[in-house]
Amino acid sequence: MKLLRQIRWEQKQFWRNLPAAVFTVAFPLIFLVLLSALFSNERVSEVAGEPKFVQLYVPAIMAYGVISACYTGLAFTLTVRREEGVVKRKRGTPLRLRDFVGGMIGSSVIVGMLLAVVTIVIGIVAFGVEFPDWLQRLPTLIVVLAVGACCASAWGLAISALVPNQEAAPAIINVLLFPLLFISGTFARVT
Repeated sequence: MKLLRQIRWEQKQFWRNLPAAVFTVAFPLIFLVLLSALFSNERVSEVAGEPKFVQLYVPAIMAYGVISACYTGLAFTLTVRREEGVVKRKRGTPLRLRDFVGGMIGSSVIVGMLLAVVTIVIGIVAFGVEFPDWLQRLPTLIVVLAVGACCASAWGLAISALVPNQEAAPAIINVLLFPLLFISGTFARVT
Protein backbone atom coordinates (compact mmCIF):
# COMPACT_ATOMS: atom_id res chain seq x y z
CA MET A 1 0.00 0.00 0.00
CA LYS A 2 2.83 2.40 0.86
CA LEU A 3 4.49 1.57 -2.44
CA LEU A 4 1.36 2.51 -4.40
CA ARG A 5 1.05 5.78 -2.48
CA GLN A 6 4.70 6.50 -3.20
CA ILE A 7 4.22 5.80 -6.91
CA ARG A 8 1.24 8.17 -6.90
CA TRP A 9 3.29 10.83 -5.11
CA GLU A 10 6.18 10.38 -7.58
CA GLN A 11 3.75 10.77 -10.49
CA LYS A 12 2.48 14.03 -9.01
CA GLN A 13 6.05 15.24 -8.55
CA PHE A 14 6.95 14.27 -12.11
CA TRP A 15 4.02 15.98 -13.81
CA ARG A 16 4.33 19.09 -11.60
CA ASN A 17 7.91 19.58 -12.79
CA LEU A 18 6.74 20.65 -16.22
CA PRO A 19 10.13 21.26 -17.91
CA ALA A 20 11.42 17.82 -16.92
CA ALA A 21 8.14 16.13 -17.83
CA VAL A 22 7.97 17.85 -21.21
CA PHE A 23 11.60 17.00 -21.96
CA THR A 24 11.19 13.35 -20.97
CA VAL A 25 7.93 12.88 -22.85
CA ALA A 26 8.35 15.24 -25.80
CA PHE A 27 11.98 14.53 -26.76
CA PRO A 28 11.38 10.99 -28.08
CA LEU A 29 8.18 12.11 -29.80
CA ILE A 30 9.97 14.99 -31.52
CA PHE A 31 12.53 12.55 -32.90
CA LEU A 32 9.71 10.26 -34.01
CA VAL A 33 7.85 12.98 -35.89
CA LEU A 34 10.90 14.63 -37.44
CA LEU A 35 12.70 11.55 -38.70
CA SER A 36 9.54 9.71 -39.67
CA ALA A 37 8.39 12.71 -41.69
CA LEU A 38 11.77 12.92 -43.42
CA PHE A 39 11.98 9.24 -44.30
CA SER A 40 8.29 8.20 -44.25
CA ASN A 41 8.14 6.94 -47.84
CA GLU A 42 11.55 5.28 -47.93
CA ARG A 43 11.80 1.53 -47.86
CA VAL A 44 14.48 -0.48 -46.07
CA SER A 45 15.75 -2.86 -48.71
CA GLU A 46 18.09 -4.67 -46.30
CA VAL A 47 15.12 -6.14 -44.40
CA ALA A 48 12.91 -8.92 -45.77
CA GLY A 49 9.76 -7.57 -47.37
CA GLU A 50 11.30 -4.09 -47.74
CA PRO A 51 9.16 -2.40 -45.05
CA LYS A 52 8.83 1.35 -44.78
CA PHE A 53 11.45 3.09 -42.65
CA VAL A 54 8.79 4.28 -40.23
CA GLN A 55 7.63 0.68 -39.69
CA LEU A 56 11.03 -0.06 -38.14
CA TYR A 57 11.51 3.36 -36.57
CA VAL A 58 8.42 3.40 -34.35
CA PRO A 59 9.63 0.41 -32.27
CA ALA A 60 13.08 2.01 -31.99
CA ILE A 61 11.60 5.24 -30.64
CA MET A 62 9.32 3.26 -28.37
CA ALA A 63 12.41 1.64 -26.83
CA TYR A 64 14.13 5.03 -26.61
CA GLY A 65 11.12 6.48 -24.79
CA VAL A 66 11.21 3.70 -22.20
CA ILE A 67 14.96 4.13 -21.76
CA SER A 68 14.59 7.90 -21.51
CA ALA A 69 11.94 7.65 -18.80
CA CYS A 70 13.51 4.83 -16.82
CA TYR A 71 17.26 5.30 -17.19
CA THR A 72 17.77 9.01 -17.74
CA GLY A 73 14.87 10.23 -15.62
CA LEU A 74 15.57 7.91 -12.71
CA ALA A 75 19.34 8.46 -12.68
CA PHE A 76 18.97 12.22 -12.78
CA THR A 77 16.16 12.37 -10.20
CA LEU A 78 17.98 10.13 -7.75
CA THR A 79 21.21 12.11 -8.14
CA VAL A 80 19.43 15.40 -7.50
CA ARG A 81 17.59 14.03 -4.49
CA ARG A 82 20.79 12.57 -3.07
CA GLU A 83 22.65 15.86 -3.51
CA GLU A 84 19.80 17.91 -1.98
CA GLY A 85 19.67 15.60 1.05
CA VAL A 86 16.21 14.20 0.30
CA VAL A 87 17.41 10.59 0.42
CA LYS A 88 19.06 11.14 3.80
CA ARG A 89 15.93 12.82 5.19
CA LYS A 90 13.72 9.99 3.89
CA ARG A 91 15.78 7.54 5.92
CA GLY A 92 14.59 9.35 9.06
CA THR A 93 10.93 8.77 8.22
CA PRO A 94 8.80 5.63 8.56
CA LEU A 95 8.91 5.24 4.76
CA ARG A 96 11.12 2.28 3.94
CA LEU A 97 13.92 2.82 1.41
CA ARG A 98 12.54 0.07 -0.80
CA ASP A 99 9.18 1.89 -1.00
CA PHE A 100 10.92 5.19 -1.74
CA VAL A 101 13.09 3.75 -4.52
CA GLY A 102 10.26 1.46 -5.67
CA GLY A 103 8.01 4.51 -6.02
CA MET A 104 10.56 6.21 -8.26
CA ILE A 105 10.97 3.06 -10.35
CA GLY A 106 7.20 2.52 -10.59
CA SER A 107 6.64 6.11 -11.66
CA SER A 108 9.37 5.83 -14.30
CA VAL A 109 7.86 2.61 -15.64
CA ILE A 110 4.44 4.28 -15.89
CA VAL A 111 5.91 7.18 -17.84
CA GLY A 112 7.80 4.74 -20.08
CA MET A 113 4.65 2.75 -20.81
CA LEU A 114 2.73 5.96 -21.51
CA LEU A 115 5.42 6.98 -23.99
CA ALA A 116 5.21 3.57 -25.65
CA VAL A 117 1.44 3.88 -26.12
CA VAL A 118 1.68 7.46 -27.44
CA THR A 119 4.46 6.42 -29.83
CA ILE A 120 2.35 3.58 -31.22
CA VAL A 121 -0.69 5.83 -31.61
CA ILE A 122 1.32 8.53 -33.43
CA GLY A 123 2.90 5.86 -35.64
CA ILE A 124 -0.49 4.44 -36.60
CA VAL A 125 -2.40 7.71 -36.99
CA ALA A 126 0.24 9.97 -38.51
CA PHE A 127 2.43 7.56 -40.47
CA GLY A 128 0.28 4.53 -41.25
CA VAL A 129 2.36 2.03 -39.29
CA GLU A 130 0.77 -1.40 -39.24
CA PHE A 131 0.94 -3.92 -36.43
CA PRO A 132 0.00 -7.30 -37.88
CA ASP A 133 -1.48 -9.83 -35.46
CA TRP A 134 -1.33 -7.20 -32.74
CA LEU A 135 -3.74 -9.02 -30.40
CA GLN A 136 -1.53 -12.10 -30.33
CA ARG A 137 1.65 -10.03 -30.02
CA LEU A 138 0.42 -7.55 -27.40
CA PRO A 139 1.25 -9.72 -24.35
CA THR A 140 4.78 -10.23 -25.66
CA LEU A 141 5.17 -6.50 -26.28
CA ILE A 142 4.02 -5.70 -22.76
CA VAL A 143 6.44 -8.20 -21.23
CA VAL A 144 9.36 -6.96 -23.36
CA LEU A 145 8.61 -3.32 -22.48
CA ALA A 146 8.29 -4.16 -18.78
CA VAL A 147 11.56 -6.10 -18.73
CA GLY A 148 13.26 -3.32 -20.68
CA ALA A 149 11.89 -0.73 -18.28
CA CYS A 150 13.16 -2.70 -15.27
CA CYS A 151 16.60 -3.12 -16.87
CA ALA A 152 16.79 0.59 -17.73
CA SER A 153 15.71 1.45 -14.18
CA ALA A 154 18.41 -0.79 -12.71
CA TRP A 155 20.95 0.87 -15.02
CA GLY A 156 19.72 4.30 -13.86
CA LEU A 157 20.07 3.33 -10.19
CA ALA A 158 23.58 2.00 -10.77
CA ILE A 159 24.74 5.07 -12.72
CA SER A 160 23.29 7.49 -10.16
CA ALA A 161 25.66 5.97 -7.59
CA LEU A 162 28.61 6.86 -9.85
CA VAL A 163 27.59 10.46 -10.49
CA PRO A 164 29.61 12.66 -8.12
CA ASN A 165 27.29 15.70 -8.10
CA GLN A 166 24.22 17.28 -9.63
CA GLU A 167 26.16 19.36 -12.18
CA ALA A 168 27.91 16.30 -13.60
CA ALA A 169 24.72 14.24 -13.87
CA PRO A 170 23.55 15.22 -17.39
CA ALA A 171 27.01 14.72 -18.88
CA ILE A 172 27.70 11.35 -17.29
CA ILE A 173 24.19 10.00 -17.86
CA ASN A 174 24.07 11.04 -21.52
CA VAL A 175 27.65 10.14 -22.41
CA LEU A 176 26.76 6.53 -21.67
CA LEU A 177 23.36 6.64 -23.39
CA PHE A 178 23.83 8.44 -26.69
CA PRO A 179 26.61 6.29 -28.16
CA LEU A 180 24.40 3.25 -27.60
CA LEU A 181 21.46 4.98 -29.26
CA PHE A 182 23.50 5.87 -32.33
CA ILE A 183 25.12 2.42 -32.58
CA SER A 184 21.70 0.76 -32.35
CA GLY A 185 20.32 2.87 -35.19
CA THR A 186 17.70 4.67 -33.13
CA PHE A 187 18.45 8.14 -34.49
CA ALA A 188 19.53 7.23 -37.99
CA ARG A 189 19.16 4.44 -40.46
CA VAL A 190 21.83 1.81 -40.07
CA THR A 191 22.43 0.10 -43.40
